[in-house]
Amino acid sequence: MKAISHGLICLILLSVAACGAPASPTAVQNAPTLIAPTLPPTAAPATQVPEASPTQLPVTATLAAPTPAPPSPTLEPTQPPTQAEPPTQPAPPSSPTAIALREGETRILAYNPNRNWLSFYDLSGNAQDLTRGAARALAIACLAYDDNLVLHLGSDASGMQAIYPLGSGQALELGENNGLACSLRDRMQLSADGNLFGILSYSADATRGPFAIGTLRVLELPTLAERTRLENVSSFTFEDRNVAVVQFFANSRGEVPSADVSFWDGERAQRLVSELPASEGCTFVSSTIRNVGESFFIAFGERCSGRPSQWRVVRVTRNGAYVDIGKGNSGGAFLTFSALNQLHIISPTEALLVYPNGLDASVANVARLSLETGELKPVLNAVIVERHPPDSPRRFLFNADSSWLAMVTRSGNGDEQLYLYAIDRAEAPLPISAAGRGARILAAAWSADGTRLFYTTSGVAEALYSVSTSDLRPRLIARGRFQGLAITPEGDLAVLSKQVQDGRNLLNHLVLIETADGNERIVVQGQRDEAALQPLAIR
Repeated sequence: MKAISHGLICLILLSVAACGAPASPTAVQNAPTLIAPTLPPTAAPATQVPEASPTQLPVTATLAAPTPAPPSPTLEPTQPPTQAEPPTQPAPPSSPTAIALREGETRILAYNPNRNWLSFYDLSGNAQDLTRGAARALAIACLAYDDNLVLHLGSDASGMQAIYPLGSGQALELGENNGLACSLRDRMQLSADGNLFGILSYSADATRGPFAIGTLRVLELPTLAERTRLENVSSFTFEDRNVAVVQFFANSRGEVPSADVSFWDGERAQRLVSELPASEGCTFVSSTIRNVGESFFIAFGERCSGRPSQWRVVRVTRNGAYVDIGKGNSGGAFLTFSALNQLHIISPTEALLVYPNGLDASVANVARLSLETGELKPVLNAVIVERHPPDSPRRFLFNADSSWLAMVTRSGNGDEQLYLYAIDRAEAPLPISAAGRGARILAAAWSADGTRLFYTTSGVAEALYSVSTSDLRPRLIARGRFQGLAITPEGDLAVLSKQVQDGRNLLNHLVLIETADGNERIVVQGQRDEAALQPLAIR
């Protein structure tokens, strides 16, 4: 076992729930060149029909062993019950003896839902407790940077968010926030120099309306001194140490007929565009903003009256001029709790656009968009994206240099398949995992150098695999019924929860696996009627 100084931290979610989706994912042949945790809900993800009203998803419950789910009928999303306030915490038990975690020792960060503690574990299973959560708390990994992990611990609507150093040092509390800021990408960002931290703070009911907005706080690292805050922010992006934001201001009917685009230069905020109008007959419900050179590109989600929702990409210049780049019908509504509106810049002239598929609340279509002509070329349909509260692992994953993208598709009967897409090649995404009835991709993680992807499967096979970008051939590492996945930056060690049969009991062990040969050791022995520990990081 070797020491890990810093690197990639694998973000983990547990369990997979199947929803209805297109009958089969499709990949575009000869696509043009392109650039650049938790205790899941007991219910399957809500499904949606085109133009259904966006609503909050169900609360979460304790994890069970992953099992294939039957296909869901296409339904309009319904409003789930409000998450109950967590019960009053009992007095904390006596803390275990603190571990002398020496420099060079392997340590595992995991959440234990049986004890409600976030803890470091050494390889003998001894725990050094860090933070106690309430009963049924979610542990959602938000963002990894340097040797730190930002984590949400609490209910889906409200919990403490903090920066946990994986080496030495004390956790830095960011304050209470909606877990939405962790579950969906780009709600937390770092400046290019790593010295500014931007975070969107949401109210507990942020996802209950047609759009979600929050207060952007820009904090200095490591002191967390607040540099500025901006209200009514739908999305933001850093440009060096400056910040551009899209702001939504609702009218008396609770709709957003226009949006403002503002820019904070490190000292003060100024409005670049005031009241940028939505398309005729439409209102804004979501946005994603990106910086390219001297321009900002904004992907809007629009809800339209009497016709389908649509995606729309707008270019905004520094002098306040704006022009439409392209627009088109989406397969369904842009939901506040799903990552159905994404824009990934892959070159100065191209972007990867993610927009609703329409048959599932967490399934989207992926296409390449020309930032010059607005031409849209499909890449892959029925791709699973993040949602809140999380009910599946984060599996839409770029590698370290954004040259490869891992995607998982879901068919109409709930079967899943893993694809790898080379961003700079005019080739269709390549299927990696075996297809078949009941196939699931439970978790995935890249090595720090971006050359190997690790993933776990169930259904057709229950196992841990790796695949190298050099040959794109899956390699079996170990068999087992696994939940969760965290790997060292080098990819030589993996930590997972493994379910085993012990007489009439099912036990969930926290195990460490050497990825070179599949050698395995139990770190924490599971007990009868205990839920699986959630591995979050290993170093």
